[in-house]
Amino acid sequence: MSGIRLNYHIDVATPVHAMRELAQADRELLLSDMAELVVAETQLNFENEQRPDATDWPASQRAEMTGDKTLQHHGHLRDSITYQIDGAAMRAEIGSNLQYAAIHQFGGQAGRNQAVTIPERAYLGITPAMQIEMGDMAIAFFDEVLGRVN
Repeated sequence: MSGIRLNYHIDVATPVHAMRELAQADRELLLSDMAELVVAETQLNFENEQRPDATDWPASQRAEMTGDKTLQHHGHLRDSITYQIDGAAMRAEIGSNLQYAAIHQFGGQAGRNQAVTIPERAYLGITPAMQIEMGDMAIAFFDEVLGRVN
């Protein structure tokens, strides 16, 4: 009886090693770089008095009267933008801990008896261009990690 035998060897060591390297990689560094990008872009939003989509904020009454920039009388809100990293969860939280941060981001009623209407002046957000840049950061990070595998 004649026959044929096909032997095929699958090397699982390299992919397993690659997965271990990815699992052990310092993801906090990647997340910090991404968060720094968002903070820097947010600072530009304050500088330009614009939303992340590059549309202008409505000027505040104080800014119109004094010639100062909107949301920047003392710069506390701008300077409060920071981030926290949770590498295990692969999460970065970016924002402000100031009580009045949300009312300026989203707009709404404020003051005594909610008598003042604050217009939305979004300063924090991720644009499509930032998403692309963060994707490029992730690719570069994973390329570097996987480049150490061989």
